[in-house]
Amino acid sequence: MSDTDSPAPAARSRFGHGAKMVLLAALLAWLSLVFWNSAKPLPPGTHIASQTSRLSESDVDFVSGSPQHEAVPAREMSAIDHAEQLIVLDRSPVTGELSQHLLARKRVRPNLQIVLVTDPGNEAFGGTPSRTLTSLEQAGVIVARVRLDRLRDSNPLYSGLWRLIFGWWSDPFDETSDRISLPAWARMQNFKADQRQLVIADDGSGGWSAVVGAAGASAGLVLRGS
Repeated sequence: MSDTDSPAPAARSRFGHGAKMVLLAALLAWLSLVFWNSAKPLPPGTHIASQTSRLSESDVDFVSGSPQHEAVPAREMSAIDHAEQLIVLDRSPVTGELSQHLLARKRVRPNLQIVLVTDPGNEAFGGTPSRTLTSLEQAGVIVARVRLDRLRDSNPLYSGLWRLIFGWWSDPFDETSDRISLPAWARMQNFKADQRQLVIADDGSGGWSAVVGAAGASAGLVLRGS
């Protein structure tokens, strides 16, 4: 072997050593993300147990989409349309019908306080167009956008890899709602989605009502109290 050929094996050795170090660093970063996001402390206020309260049977209604009962969305819209002081909603995605009811009630009762808690949409993590939330905010509705990455990972092995590759790409609230992009599809595999469906509102007569359901469900509960 001539002297001019001798550097090649050394260069390949250095390249192989460098590649191993990069792979080792990536592996350690992935395992660190898996561990931390599986055991990290939950954000303040996400694990609170309130006092129990007893309700009579007359204060609880079971509603479904059957012809004999008023459907859950209709009860929600009715609660919104009768509110005079406060409406609190937890919903994702925010439908056009819901948005229009909130805006209409806000126009009729400008002093009505409305708080909307929403995650990115269930089906594409981008299901609520940003213009919908912007129009609500411009009307005086308080919109609290939930950041799911602050919660512990339910699919940690995948989520650790997702955080390394896709997690920094985009804000899900800025994505187009009618198209599942690659970042949106990748985000869905984290198995984090809002299944809550809640509307709490005063009834305009000194009492309160709560409509409780789940995303995609045709049945729910209506609770009343003072």
